[in-house]
Amino acid sequence: MIDYMPFHIDDKNTLIQMKQNPHLIYENEIVRVNKNTGLLRTHMNYSYEAYLIKIEHTADGIPKQALFIGSIHKQSNNGLHNADHLTYQNFVTAVNKLCLDLNVHPSICMLRPFEYGLNIEIPWDFKDLIYNIFFHRRKEFRLPMHNVRLVRCGGSKNNYEVKVYAKSEQYPEYCTGKVLRVEIHENRMRELNKKGISRLSDLLVLENHLKLRDVFLDRLQQVVFFDYTINNNVPDDLLPIIDQYKNQNFWRDLVFQDSLDNGRRYNYNLQKLNMLSKKFGSSIWSCILDMLDVQYISNLNLSTDVKLTA
Repeated sequence: MIDYMPFHIDDKNTLIQMKQNPHLIYENEIVRVNKNTGLLRTHMNYSYEAYLIKIEHTADGIPKQALFIGSIHKQSNNGLHNADHLTYQNFVTAVNKLCLDLNVHPSICMLRPFEYGLNIEIPWDFKDLIYNIFFHRRKEFRLPMHNVRLVRCGGSKNNYEVKVYAKSEQYPEYCTGKVLRVEIHENRMRELNKKGISRLSDLLVLENHLKLRDVFLDRLQQVVFFDYTINNNVPDDLLPIIDQYKNQNFWRDLVFQDSLDNGRRYNYNLQKLNMLSKKFGSSIWSCILDMLDVQYISNLNLSTDVKLTA
């Protein structure tokens, strides 16, 4: 479900009224000079529960745009955490409260690239999972500078990122068991706009969450995950290829050769890895996808027999 969800408002009448809203807490003011024109640009920063609101003004002091930055998931938990399950009804309640408190209509709230994903409880060790996720659509999962042991990010043509990390180690006080977070962070809204998702009001439509679910699961099916449980069952004659598959450099080499064979070797070896995982391993990534699908449908309060449409 939706987590980090920035959006902006351009309606001037709404912006003028918003500055007088008692629910907004004034934080500070930043004034910058436009190097080309020499005119001053003022940003007044406010906070509202889990959201930071930046209101930009024109040179003559008229509100121009309000940018809302924050997590609607945390908003539903009084700004404390996003470690539980955000249901569709929780989401609608949080959005309605925000719009009511700030006297804005969701149809004038234009979405910026946002995050959506799920928390699931898993039986596997976090480290074994994280360090065996290699690639996504020939883009390598890398360890960011922060929380390096637990997080890897990948993407496709920079349109989005895939994130996998241990939510229960981020918020141990709000989790029971091992809770894995899998999410997609959109970097551009182009694809979702084509699906009819561009305004906050669009996310109040249940069918659009089904579209997000389809995109979410479809993208995750393209992850290269080495199922380390293969090591315990594979026959000796397959050990050389298993040694290759568990080496991230092998996949790097395939990606390097991708331009020469149009990805044929990469796709062939990914299919073979998935086959070996199913035949000799525990199909861990396939199990995770099934768990994510069940949880997504549960969050939407729908039947588990809802089929993918993408």
